[in-house]
Amino acid sequence: MSLLRRLFSAEYRAAVAAEAAGDYLAAARCYGLCGEKAKVARMHLAQAGLEQSLDRRIHALTTAISFAPPDGDLRPQVLKQLAEVMVQRAHGADLSTAAGRQDMSEAAARFEEGGWDEQAGDCWLELNDRERSAAAYSRAGLVEKVEQILSAQEETQGRRRREESCFKDYEMLLQGGQRSEAVTALRRCIEVAERKGEYRRLLGELEQRLLERGQVRLEVEGHRLLLCGTFPLLMGRDAQCQVQVRGSSVSRRHCRVLCCPAGGFTLEDDGSHNGTLLSGLRIGAPMPLPASGTIGLGDDCLLEYVLVGQPPTALDIVVRSGLDVDKRFVAGTGELDLAMVLDQGPGLGVWFDGGHPMARPRQGLLQLNGARTATSVQLIQDDVLEIDGRPVKVLG
Repeated sequence: MSLLRRLFSAEYRAAVAAEAAGDYLAAARCYGLCGEKAKVARMHLAQAGLEQSLDRRIHALTTAISFAPPDGDLRPQVLKQLAEVMVQRAHGADLSTAAGRQDMSEAAARFEEGGWDEQAGDCWLELNDRERSAAAYSRAGLVEKVEQILSAQEETQGRRRREESCFKDYEMLLQGGQRSEAVTALRRCIEVAERKGEYRRLLGELEQRLLERGQVRLEVEGHRLLLCGTFPLLMGRDAQCQVQVRGSSVSRRHCRVLCCPAGGFTLEDDGSHNGTLLSGLRIGAPMPLPASGTIGLGDDCLLEYVLVGQPPTALDIVVRSGLDVDKRFVAGTGELDLAMVLDQGPGLGVWFDGGHPMARPRQGLLQLNGARTATSVQLIQDDVLEIDGRPVKVLG
């Protein structure tokens, strides 16, 4: 608008008066009637400075951009202010939310549109978009920042490769029956991963399934038995006893069985209240176990046993009276052969290594959870083994 037209334009005079009075929205309307788009943009920019709400400031600045001329210094300045306010709103919403990330992404785009590449690079970096961040810093000529991002990206890629390798190791070891090694592989995943939650969940589940007390409960073709590999073999009501049996005459730690150096086993009372009987006779001192017989824990709990092997290396015990009738325990000093313990049982050998139950096929083919394996495996709870199609389930 020419100077002469301004002097005689009522709208223009009204716009100037409204601007002087600080009524920027009224001034913007009057300037708009005069066709002064740049002035309209500046009025909305001034109005944005008065707004307390981030949303209203963003609205005012967005309106200012729609009127700002494409050339000149005004549009870049408005774009910068709009981007800065959107960064504030993004931080307030938290970048872990979709709204926060959307605001930060739009702020980066506004910075780039206005030619503020360093600020755009900072936004992309907060969004962990290193590729866009490096491109923005490169346009800004910030070589050092570009190198820092590329180095961090290279380190991240290396960490991800190590994470993938550790997880593949875990899957292979778990499926192959090397469970302690699988635990170690998962812990390595947690060490190198940025997001650790899923690995921690898997580790917690696996550790809950580990068996480390030198005993394992199996179900073999309808037969349930508890295999024990630690001596002395404690018998009583206490949960720490390998042979845990209940009865009114049974003490918490009633008696125990020890291994003899030359082979065989010895029974001795462990300070029980109601005494220990061997084949009906109360013992007062350690007694060697004959090839078969009964062990009485007081008057109401009777265990029947048979020594297995020659010389004896295992003890097969069945509860005949008490609260745990038919409960079966097999304890041994070395590898226990299920074919020897159970009539026509599967050819599976079980032993304990550091308290962990181990198994291997003594004859036939072994499958672990549906996958064939030819090596010894570490058993964990809920495993299902098959020896030539004959199932063995690990109960715990």
